[in-house]
Amino acid sequence: MSLPYLLRLFCVCAASFFLVYAFLGLAVSLAAPAAVRRAARMQPRVAVRLLLAMRLLPLVIGAFVVVGLCVPSYLWLEPAATSEHVGFGCVALAILAAVLCAASAVRVLRALAGTIRFTRRCERTGKYVRIGEDSSRLLVIEGKSPVLALAGVLHPRLVVSRGVMDALSRDQLDTALSHEQAHRVSRDNFKRFLLLLAPEMLPFFRGFAALDREWMRLSEWAADDFAAAADANRSLLLASALVRIARIGVPPRLSPVCTTFVSESADLADRVNRLLQPAPLCTEPFARVRLAGAGAVCLLGTLVAAMISRPVILSSVHELLEKLIH
Repeated sequence: MSLPYLLRLFCVCAASFFLVYAFLGLAVSLAAPAAVRRAARMQPRVAVRLLLAMRLLPLVIGAFVVVGLCVPSYLWLEPAATSEHVGFGCVALAILAAVLCAASAVRVLRALAGTIRFTRRCERTGKYVRIGEDSSRLLVIEGKSPVLALAGVLHPRLVVSRGVMDALSRDQLDTALSHEQAHRVSRDNFKRFLLLLAPEMLPFFRGFAALDREWMRLSEWAADDFAAAADANRSLLLASALVRIARIGVPPRLSPVCTTFVSESADLADRVNRLLQPAPLCTEPFARVRLAGAGAVCLLGTLVAAMISRPVILSSVHELLEKLIH
């Protein structure tokens, strides 16, 4: 089929993104079990960075291939006056990419809409208070529902119900708020947003589910470690706060871009046991993770520099795009 110039550009870019993303996504999915086992030997604050980098790697490289290679080579070397035939395979791959991105966009919009509805409802019925001189403002809502959450992506709010405040002692509440403050400092809600934004490998196939679950679990462990501050008394206070809030009732189901102090029961049991009986970790040196990240950045910079300094690379990319179109 013959398509206009810009529509051909969209097709070839979308098809290229799908091929790169699917290939790298499959590699990440196959490497996920080993990565999860390795993350279990790291400190949680280091492990969450590794898993997040793995999860977003296909998206970052796929976007770089499209923006840094496909678009410049097509605009530079493809005559605008031609009306070139586009093969069925290229169109099919472009449609698959569009479906994946559309599904991701729907997930993100639903999550953001749910967060906005929740925060607006809380602000209408609750009020802001401060506990302690240096603490952040809390949005306190009435009711006995076990709500202690960080809601929002760019400017997250600490939301707590009156039932939680009545159930916890002052020290328990302080450690629980420190846990949520750890999520705020590490911008975990924004990272959850990025996880939702990254598409799946194929429609209706969750190939990254294991990585997502492990990242969620370890992000809670990292926040627990921040709140406990390697203090046995604070660990005991945090564990007792978890149990007390869980006994109030089932927490409401919030948006995926909100972090809640108490989530699934299985995860709750693991967190309590870990706080009461901390096991020594065979930690991986953080310097190795840092070195790997620096190496990835240097590699990406080298590719960009090579692309700019060697136009022949764009010519080679254009030849590949011509084969993909036909």
